[in-house]
Amino acid sequence: MKKRWIVTAIVVYQWTHLSAQWTFSLTEARTDIQVLTSPEYGGRGHYKNGARRAASYVERRFQVIGLQPVNGTYMQKFPLKVNRIIGKPFLAINGREFRLGIDFLPHSLTSSGFYCGSIKAFYVKSGLLISEKGINDFATVTEQHCALLIDDDIPEAIRNDTTVDVQRTLREVRIENAKKNIPRVVLVLQKNLHITSPHISMGVPLFSVRKTQLPPVVDSLVFHVVSLFDTVESVNIVGLVRGTVYPDSFLILCAHYDHHSGYNDSLYFPGANDNASGVALLLQLASTFIHKPLAYSVLFIAFGGEEVGLVGSRYFIEHPLVQLSNIVSVFNFDMVASGDCSIEVGGEEDFSWEYAFFSSVNASSGVQLNATKTSLGSNHYPFVQNGIRAFFLIQRTVSNHTTH
Repeated sequence: MKKRWIVTAIVVYQWTHLSAQWTFSLTEARTDIQVLTSPEYGGRGHYKNGARRAASYVERRFQVIGLQPVNGTYMQKFPLKVNRIIGKPFLAINGREFRLGIDFLPHSLTSSGFYCGSIKAFYVKSGLLISEKGINDFATVTEQHCALLIDDDIPEAIRNDTTVDVQRTLREVRIENAKKNIPRVVLVLQKNLHITSPHISMGVPLFSVRKTQLPPVVDSLVFHVVSLFDTVESVNIVGLVRGTVYPDSFLILCAHYDHHSGYNDSLYFPGANDNASGVALLLQLASTFIHKPLAYSVLFIAFGGEEVGLVGSRYFIEHPLVQLSNIVSVFNFDMVASGDCSIEVGGEEDFSWEYAFFSSVNASSGVQLNATKTSLGSNHYPFVQNGIRAFFLIQRTVSNHTTH
């Protein structure tokens, strides 16, 4: 694991033409990860103010390393709209209490709701409404104020049908379809529980339920969930190593520090891989470059609001701390702690030389680099959208949503 994790750093290290004075500390990196994944940080979301705790920790590390603040501060503040789960949610079906984090989770897009009693439940397949294909998964729903059970999976025939607009199969669209029937609650059935970006509230109580735990017939429900959709303050943490030859041209190295929070001290999502690993790598690179500055200036950015829709990186693009035209390139580290190293190169045809160089640098490591199409799901993407050469380093093998 050590070799596979460090290779990501070596690629960047050699790409910037540094000499072999590497100061990587695995012990220090592990400490950073242990701190960021500890219960005190509550999953680095909005439970226990974990995201701001993580931001403050990264800011202190930037100060200790010796990075310069930008415009007199390490913090770039921005507003963040987020759907927060308040307190501990509860769900019981047919008199059996479901276990939080094992049998169910409150859906990230849920609204508040409470119910106790018998109920009519309808299984509505995947919740699809595609009239031109003759698909109406809600045709059997005969009453309102019911429970609607939506399968989170999309049938393979629909997934592979290129004539179907993929937007109509999105989870949010299918939940909107369900809302038209005025249900009391929507249960999203999943093979394995997972969470999504809490960027909106859908206006109906929602729960993610493990398929294998659902009884054949749902006769009664007891549920309680409280959510609050509001605006909170988030921050990007930015530090600088000034270039020795081209101080007004910038290489950006970045990672996001936020994760998916939790519901109490016994159930939170520590996010060791996503993305304490990327932050730890960022800090190690900063510790190296502060002692061996490059010809170009290097901005180190720990972004907030990534899990809510790349909000921090989009804010940086809209309110840049340096001229965007002076950004030479961007390296984004997201989930770099395990598996085979894969580099996603934004606009492969344009960046073919860079990928060939990465491959030559990495040839002796024994870990293969694979170029893929640009991913939309991490903080490099707003830069790509604005014509900036941005590279995404990710290792995909291990699931990053782990509960304590």
